[in-house]
Amino acid sequence: MNKHSTAKVKANLSQSIEKINSAKKMYVQQPGKDFTRKQKLPFDEMIRIILSMEGNSLPQELMKFFEYSPVSATSSAFCQQRSKLKYDAFHDLFVDFTSTFHSPKTYKGYRLLAADGSEIYIPRNESDTDTYINNGTDKKGWNKLHLNALYDLQNRIFTDAIITPGKKVAEQTSLLTMIQTLQNKHKSIIIADRGYESYQLFYDFIEQDIPFLIRIKSEKGNSFLSSVSLPSTNDFDIQMSIRVASRNNRSSLKGIEKKFVDPKTLSCITPENNIYVYKVRIIKIQLSDNNYEYLLSNLPDTTFPTKDIKELYNMRWGIETAFRELKYALGLLNFHSKKVESIKQEIFAKLIMYNFCSMITSHIIITQCPTNKHIYQLNFTRALDICKQYFLHKMYPPNVEACIMKHILPVRKGRSYSRKMQKNKPMSFLYRVS
Repeated sequence: MNKHSTAKVKANLSQSIEKINSAKKMYVQQPGKDFTRKQKLPFDEMIRIILSMEGNSLPQELMKFFEYSPVSATSSAFCQQRSKLKYDAFHDLFVDFTSTFHSPKTYKGYRLLAADGSEIYIPRNESDTDTYINNGTDKKGWNKLHLNALYDLQNRIFTDAIITPGKKVAEQTSLLTMIQTLQNKHKSIIIADRGYESYQLFYDFIEQDIPFLIRIKSEKGNSFLSSVSLPSTNDFDIQMSIRVASRNNRSSLKGIEKKFVDPKTLSCITPENNIYVYKVRIIKIQLSDNNYEYLLSNLPDTTFPTKDIKELYNMRWGIETAFRELKYALGLLNFHSKKVESIKQEIFAKLIMYNFCSMITSHIIITQCPTNKHIYQLNFTRALDICKQYFLHKMYPPNVEACIMKHILPVRKGRSYSRKMQKNKPMSFLYRVS
């Protein structure tokens, strides 16, 4: 990657910030009053400070941004200015900047978009009923938000995101909302885990001809495959028509593959039209001796044979890795405010900086030595830190690329580890006071 490509990404982000700054009346609490006077912390400077924040206390973040100048802004001044900002400024900045990425990689002509959600624990506030989760009688609960995202697996770009309160997760509804704003959605394969199993979601994808690959629960229990006759083999890949109808219309479905649903479960089930036929592809994959995955798709088996389906679903893990990098490498868990509006600002700021790094690293090519035992890849965690320093004008091309190239890791395919589950705990806010 040459310095012009690196500089272009930074210029695009600067242009997006200026575009938001020129329309700042839309993004302040009191238009015509907020950010109208000449101040030490103008609108565009506030945007840059929040984008640059890491996991340090607020006074440390401000001193670092102003390069330890004795005239740096105080924490009080920053908080007063921040309260004037709407988080929509960062959402629209994220959308505008992400749209500047014009060279996506594809898989057989399709863009691979993984959908998933992640819980984000925020400072405890019992009065916020939308985010407060009660932990039972006489026990302290916690507050959380839910980040729903679409992630480009091959280009390592978050393409869209919606934040919902902890009590209103709405992953399926959020995915449909993001799909409606997706450009060229018929050339994007939506890949998702079991949390997205839904009669309505499958119906919308099929009717809108949106390619999808979604993991579903087994044929036992309350799932899309319950009451459906499937082969007894360890693995299979079959096409099937599954009819669903209102529970009041059982007699008309005798002798065929059938399921009964409540009308509110599926919008197309009405008294006048109470049967719908799903024409889908069902794939069963054996993971180990007693573990299986069931996948539902509308992808044609001629273009996407079973081995490709396995590869596509395995690639979904990329969004899990991206969430981990957001939370730990970029410091998404270390907020600098207790207010939900300000926390949302920081969430979209982290998404912007993640994409900023991805766009820079997307053109860096590692020269692979044929005598090496492994193929090597960039250490994305180190690259995130380097790109943030570049954003703060502390590094310049070609040193940016050289530093990123210095930190590489071997690709070790086929590794697997048992998942370590532990109870989530809200992060203390006290360490950011001083």
